[in-house]
Amino acid sequence: ELSGRKQEYDADLSKLNAEITNHNEAKAIMESEREDLKETIKGLSRKIATSGKRMTELEETHKAQIEDHTATISELKAEGTVLNDRVKDLQLEVYQLDATVKEKDMDIEALEEEYDMGEQKVAKLEAELSECKQRCDDESSKLNAEVSSHMEAKAIIESE
Repeated sequence: ELSGRKQEYDADLSKLNAEITNHNEAKAIMESEREDLKETIKGLSRKIATSGKRMTELEETHKAQIEDHTATISELKAEGTVLNDRVKDLQLEVYQLDATVKEKDMDIEALEEEYDMGEQKVAKLEAELSECKQRCDDESSKLNAEVSSHMEAKAIIESE
């Protein structure tokens, strides 16, 4: 009977060892995925930073262009009717710049939407990562408790 119990125990221990191995492999995969998620988050953060910098550069460029054109228009008006044709050309440029500004504003809106979606994705991924980590920790605790219980049983059986 003791031999049968020992065989059952050895079979249970073998199953537990296999489960621990599977759990450790799953944990390693999850850690790898976690690192991948961290890299993705870093990439998104770099894109966000680059987008913000680009938005600032565009705003400064547009402000400078508008200031230049405004000054030019004022000078041309002071020179009088002789330069009226030139003023019309500059007005056309201002309209083109306004179109460019509107286009860039739409680009900025699109970047802001992309940024918001990226933040949402990051939050979702962080929540999923936290949930997965919690499940791993729970499973690890259960398996460790079972292994400990089986080790105690084995010690009792071997001491009998």
